[in-house]
Formats: sequence, C-alpha cells, structure tokens
Amino acid sequence: MKKTKQKIPPITTVEEFRDVVNSVAATILKRDQIALELEDALAAVRAEYAPILEPLDKTVDDQFKRAAKFAILKRDELFGKDSKTSVTALAEFGFRFGKEALALLEGFDWEDVVYAIEAKISGLSTVIATCDPQSERYTELQVERQRWNELIVTKTEPVKDQIKKLLTDKERATIGTELTKKETFWIEPKREKEAALPAAA
Repeated sequence: MKKTKQKIPPITTVEEFRDVVNSVAATILKRDQIALELEDALAAVRAEYAPILEPLDKTVDDQFKRAAKFAILKRDELFGKDSKTSVTALAEFGFRFGKEALALLEGFDWEDVVYAIEAKISGLSTVIATCDPQSERYTELQVERQRWNELIVTKTEPVKDQIKKLLTDKERATIGTELTKKETFWIEPKREKEAALPAAA
C-alpha cells in the first residue's frame, strides 16, 4: 500500500513563525545532546572491549602472517595445479588478485610519464593546426587531445585513475606505465560454523 505524504501546514502568523524557529532550535540542541551522549556511550563500550579485542586482533594478524608465508612456499601442495582456493573445517582460504594498480615500466619514473603525455598532446596540437576546422578529422583529433589532457593536472602530475581508465594497454606502455594486479593470500571463516566455535581464550 502506497504511503500518503503528510501535508505540513503553512505558517500563518509572525508569532507562529517565531514559535517554529524556537522549536527547530530546541530540537537541534536536544538532538545534538543525544548524539554527544551516544558518542560517549560508544566510546565507553569501545574502551571496555578494547582489552579483549586487541589480543584477538594480534593473534589473527600473527597467525595469518604465518599461514600466508607457508601458503606461498607450499602453494602447489595446498592447492594443486589449477586451483587457487581450498577449505579446512572452519575456513576457506586461497589466493586472489586485488584491484588493478598503475605501475611504472622498468626504466621510467613519473616525470617521464608526464613528459610522454605532454609530448602526445603537443603532437596532436601540431596535427590539429594543419586540419580544416570543419572536417571530421579535426573533431576527432580535438576529442583525442582532450582525452590526453585529462591525464595530467595543473600541477603537472599524472592522473593515475584517468590513465587506468582512458588508455589502452598499448597506449599506457608508450608513456611508461602498465596495469598490474597483486595477488594476495586470504582466509575467510565459514559463518555457518560460528555457533559451533569454542569460546575464545
């Protein structure tokens, strides 16, 4: 069933207006006071549980590092030839790739990248200057130059997200960059097993 929107009655007098303004102010003060009390309560709960959570976090971190190191060394033994995941009684684990990151090709630094982009823009500008402004080629080159212009900002730094988004692998290589993905080890508990878990020490 569709909810009918409640109509807010209009203010008809100056006195009513002042009352509404005061009501808004009082409600804001009350809301802000409750929000402060909530933050204080949450801070108290965090402080209460921090001594319990901190050693658990450290245990997870230390044991995860041990497991990841072993998994890297014994990958074939753990997963076989064509698999990247496996299971234990309480967990799934494996290797996976993270988000693509823009990396420099060997022998390049970011100043080289900026120089290469500026050279592309300059080259396009030179060609555009020789084209008929009414031609389709002129418009195409303008669009292409704008695409390259979006790869650097005013302080002359490469815009890495735009380089990732706008260029092809071949174009990225011409300015000394490439897309890479880092494979990382992971462990996820089987949530349906939570009820059967022993109490934490």
